[in-house]
Amino acid sequence: MRTASRQTIYRPPGFTMVELLVVMGIIAVLLYLLSPLLAKVREKGRQTVCLSNQRQIAMAITMEVQGTSEIFPTEQEVWSLVKLGPDILVCPTSGEQGNCYGYNAEIAGRPMAAVNNPTDTIITGDVRPGLPGNIVNIPDDYDRRHDKKFIASFVDGHVKLIKDLPAPE
Repeated sequence: MRTASRQTIYRPPGFTMVELLVVMGIIAVLLYLLSPLLAKVREKGRQTVCLSNQRQIAMAITMEVQGTSEIFPTEQEVWSLVKLGPDILVCPTSGEQGNCYGYNAEIAGRPMAAVNNPTDTIITGDVRPGLPGNIVNIPDDYDRRHDKKFIASFVDGHVKLIKDLPAPE
């Protein structure tokens, strides 16, 4: 009896060019579908940094108020009294290099006790680029850079992302 010998063909391990192209195509489609989600996640991270920055600025101003007869700083002196690093004054979403936050002119020079509604009275907020002295005089001075909203700090100490301004005092 004869035995038939089979010859084995040696193939090096790996993928064919077609298989690699199919995998690369699938990965490209997945990245295309996920890119809007990744952009939203990046913006949420920037918002968190901005919230933290404004909390620190508001705390610095509040500490200054508590150390100076409970009176808020004036428009002229507020930014010289805030002793924080320059990186704290920059919102990562704005793209600006200088101070991106504004001080509310309504509370400037007023005693803290004169603020009737501390939960609705803004201390600082995101402001539009080029605002003189970074002092907010009208609601249009706020820059809605975070998904058509802006971040603001309040007299009572909380900071939040807001769409509509609270009612004036």
